[in-house]
Amino acid sequence: MDRLSLSNTLTYFLRFACASSAGILMLYAVEWMPRVTHGFAMYYTYSRTVLQGDPLAPLYDVDVFNMKMRSYGITNVVDMPNNPPTTALATLPVAWLSPENAKSVWTILLLLAFGASMALLFRTFGLSLRTNFGLGLFALTLVWRPLYENIAFGQMYVILLFGFSVSMWGLKRDVSFLTATPVSTTLLLKGYGPLILLWFAATKRWRELISAAAIVLVVVAITIPLLGASSWKVYFSEVVSSLGLLPVHAHVAYQTVNGLLFHLFTYDSRWLPFPILDLPTNAVRIISYTLNAAIVLATLARARMASAPLTFAAMVAASVVTAPLAEEHHYVVFLPLVIGLSEMLHRRYSITRRFGATETLFIISVLIIAIPLPFESLQFAAAPLVLLGYPKLYAGLALLFCFHRLTRPSSLVA
Repeated sequence: MDRLSLSNTLTYFLRFACASSAGILMLYAVEWMPRVTHGFAMYYTYSRTVLQGDPLAPLYDVDVFNMKMRSYGITNVVDMPNNPPTTALATLPVAWLSPENAKSVWTILLLLAFGASMALLFRTFGLSLRTNFGLGLFALTLVWRPLYENIAFGQMYVILLFGFSVSMWGLKRDVSFLTATPVSTTLLLKGYGPLILLWFAATKRWRELISAAAIVLVVVAITIPLLGASSWKVYFSEVVSSLGLLPVHAHVAYQTVNGLLFHLFTYDSRWLPFPILDLPTNAVRIISYTLNAAIVLATLARARMASAPLTFAAMVAASVVTAPLAEEHHYVVFLPLVIGLSEMLHRRYSITRRFGATETLFIISVLIIAIPLPFESLQFAAAPLVLLGYPKLYAGLALLFCFHRLTRPSSLVA
C-alpha cells in the first residue's frame, strides 16, 4: 500500500471515528436529557426562585434550599447552594418550564455551545477538519469524559468553555470587546475568571482588564433589585468564607491541589479517617495557598512567551487545578489548552521529526482526563493507595508542565 492509499484509509477511519463518537455523544445526551440531576437542579432552583419573585438569600441555608427544590417538583436529588446569586441568570430563560423540560432544553444548549466552542478553537489555532490531524483531534474532543459529565448533570462548564473560546477568538482577532465580555460572563455565572484578570494584567491588556471588571460591577449593580443585596452578603459569609476548607471539600471528587492536600493532612472521622499526617488546618491552608500561588505564577511567567490564545488557555486550565473546589466536569475547560498544545506539538514534530518525553507525557495526560476512571472509589482508601484517587489533577498538572516546557524559548518553533 503506497503512502497516498494509506493516508486515504486513515482519513476514512478518522471520519468514521468522528461520526461514531458524535453518535455516541448524541445518544448519551438523549438518555440524560429528561433526568433532573444535582447540578442542574441547583441552577434551576436559583432561577425559578428569582422568576417567582422570591428572595435568594434564604436559599443559602441547605435545608431551605432543598425544601424549595422539592416544592418545584425535584424530589430525587439533594444539592448544595454554593454558587453566586448571578448564577440564577444562566438558566432563567428555561426556568418557566417544568424541571424535566428545562433540563432537555438546557442539554440542547450545552451541545450547541460545545459545537460552537470547537469551531472557534479550531479556527483560533489554525486547525481544519480537512486534515487527518484535525479529524483525530476532533474525535478526541467528542469522547472527552468531562464533557459527558457536564451533559449528564446539566453543568454549566460547557457554557464557560464557550465563553473562553470566544475570548480566545477575540485575542486572535485583536478585538477587545470579544476578549473581555465573555470573561466577565464567566465571573458572573460561576466566579470563574479571577486568574484571567491577572493574565490581562501580565500581558498589559489594560483595556480588557478594566472592561471585564467594569461589566461585572455594572451587572451586579443592575441585578441587585432582582437578586437582592442580602443574597450577596449571605453568599460571601456562608459560602466563600468556607470554600475548600470543610472536610467534605477534601473528597476525591474534588480534583484540586487544595483537595489533595486537605485529604492527606487533615483528620475527620466521617470524611477523612486515614490522613498521612494530621496537621493544623491553618498549616494545610498555608501550604495549599503557597503551592497554588506557585502554579499561578509559573503560568503567568509564560504569559508573553507564546501566542496569546495558548497562554490564555493555560491560565484557564490553571484556574481549575488551583480552585478551592473542582470536580471532573470542570476539566472540560482544559480542552483549549489540549487543542493548543496538540497543534504546537504537531507543528514541532513536522519540523523536527522527534517524539520525546514531553510528547509522551502529553498523550498520557490527555488520555487520563479523557477516559472514565473510578477514582471516587478510593475516597476512604488509606495511604499510599489514596494517592491514586487524584488522576485528573495529576494529568492537569502534567499538561501545565508540558505547556511550561514547550513555551521555553529554546523549544519554540516558527
